[in-house]
Amino acid sequence: MLKIAQQTIHRSDGAAVATEVLARLQLGDTVLSPPRFMAGKSMASWFALDIEVLNMLEASTAQLHSPLPVFMNISVATLDIGTFFNMFQSKLMALDPEVRNRLVIEIPESSGMRGAELVRRLRAIKSTGAKVAIDDFGQEHANQERLEAFDWDFCKIDLPAIQTTENLNWVDAAIRHCYANKTHLIMEKVESSQDIDHLLHPVRNTAWFQGYCFSRPEVVGPTHALVGLEQSRANAGVLAWG
Repeated sequence: MLKIAQQTIHRSDGAAVATEVLARLQLGDTVLSPPRFMAGKSMASWFALDIEVLNMLEASTAQLHSPLPVFMNISVATLDIGTFFNMFQSKLMALDPEVRNRLVIEIPESSGMRGAELVRRLRAIKSTGAKVAIDDFGQEHANQERLEAFDWDFCKIDLPAIQTTENLNWVDAAIRHCYANKTHLIMEKVESSQDIDHLLHPVRNTAWFQGYCFSRPEVVGPTHALVGLEQSRANAGVLAWG
């Protein structure tokens, strides 16, 4: 069964300030994340998964009645392929306004989209009432050029990228830009309080934090059978799973 899980996002004092919804596939007692159960799947299948997450989000009582912002990843397929993106935007517009206006769409670092084309996509998302975030800043295409291309609502900085880079000027430049442009910082993949006390101390009172230091993803429902993905694919004019 396909499910959604949520992971809370926190201030450094532990207070929950937002959630992120994540797709999970449960096979018996085993729960799989998309990199495992979507490995080798087509672009159309990834788009269908994004639509199913929106469907489950809309049906989730926990999310409907929460006042917190809700973060959601979209796939490269949904962002890069115009037909898929247009259907995704239409689906956003059809959501309950209370959900749509709290939704934050995370732009995948693995998409190479840039310049005017990316800006058009971001403006289209914002036109629905949803907000936008750079995901995994410091990895792949999530860089300073992308950060400066648009007035982002959130920038999620990847902690492993900081930990594996000797020259941290790129982090300083990103933080300065975010402060100057009122883009809220989220430090993600924070595994221990020591990360905040030492490596992230300069932003501990202003940034939000996400990672196992604070919470792990927890399945909250509802559930959809995999046939739901097939229906989403059929609606998109795609006939076969794969």
